[in-house]
Amino acid sequence: MLKLLTDIAFLCAGLLLLTALFWACTYERNRWRAAFEADFTTKLGKLGIEGHELVVDNVTLPTPHRAADVYRILHDLKGNYFLYIKNGYAEGALKPLTSERALQAAKMSGYPCKGPQV
Repeated sequence: MLKLLTDIAFLCAGLLLLTALFWACTYERNRWRAAFEADFTTKLGKLGIEGHELVVDNVTLPTPHRAADVYRILHDLKGNYFLYIKNGYAEGALKPLTSERALQAAKMSGYPCKGPQV
């Protein structure tokens, strides 16, 4: 009987540890995503972009074995194109592109295009 209770206690402790690790990983990913979206919105505001449509959008969330990565090409309401890149916890960069470079970058990125074709 004592062995059974000991086994159950170890099982419960293991499940509790796995649940805590899963929660910590999910919490960190959600925190990173919120910080990334805030950085992206701030960068758009600094360049005076009020509305946009994503042409290419690739967001890789962080895991213990892989760094986070963001690659976006967007089109604003005035017809201008921009490239947004962010890697890990570094600050993101938003740079203007010509329509020709945006088309070339969208084709060469290997990511699926969504929104209007450049």
